[in-house]
Amino acid sequence: MLISVIISTYNWPEALHRVLQAFNYQRDKNFEILVADDGSDDRTKQIIEKFKTTSSIPLTHIWQEDLGFRAAAIRNK
Repeated sequence: MLISVIISTYNWPEALHRVLQAFNYQRDKNFEILVADDGSDDRTKQIIEKFKTTSSIPLTHIWQEDLGFRAAAIRNK
């Protein structure tokens, strides 16, 4: 992997779905996706699991408990 793309998210699975689908259209797929999840509910996890089964792009879901706005903390993980 040469590139890691970090996507921050919190309880907006529709937007995350669209962002992930856009990455499927990239010609150069020499990258991985890291989803930095600041405590989203199960809808986000479902979008991620579905993407993993339909895409060849490596994706890692990093989740932390929802204890208020802590986007910087999850991006650093």
